[in-house]
Amino acid sequence: MRFGVDYALTPARRAVGLIADVDHAKIVIAPGDGDGFLQKMLPADGVQLDCNVALGLSSDRGLDIGVSVGNAPLAGLSGTTPVGKSLGPIRIDALTRDLRPVTTDRGTGLALSVGVKLSLNLGPLAVTLDGPSVGVRRVVER
Repeated sequence: MRFGVDYALTPARRAVGLIADVDHAKIVIAPGDGDGFLQKMLPADGVQLDCNVALGLSSDRGLDIGVSVGNAPLAGLSGTTPVGKSLGPIRIDALTRDLRPVTTDRGTGLALSVGVKLSLNLGPLAVTLDGPSVGVRRVVER
């Protein structure tokens, strides 16, 4: 763990801040007991994510939280969870999720999308829909 003081005294920016960095941190999300949402979405043994974490507090930018994990999907938080529940003729086959870091020319951040796999049976007609999904992307500008 590292601590530091950040300051900028330029015509464009005058600020003072504190910084804390942790290399090789581990974020653990455990499903716990019961019959809740996390038990359905997470693997039985939970999810562990090795990462680097930074926390900063500055007089002009406020609170900044940074997590770096590389450039691949976050394995434990991306995937498909079988559901197998029917609501009349509509069957919810599975829920999908994808969480991955993104890097653009404006900065870095995370992208999260959640989707559903559905099937519909109406007599001789059967339709399967792999989606729709909804996503959120947050990029912190450099």
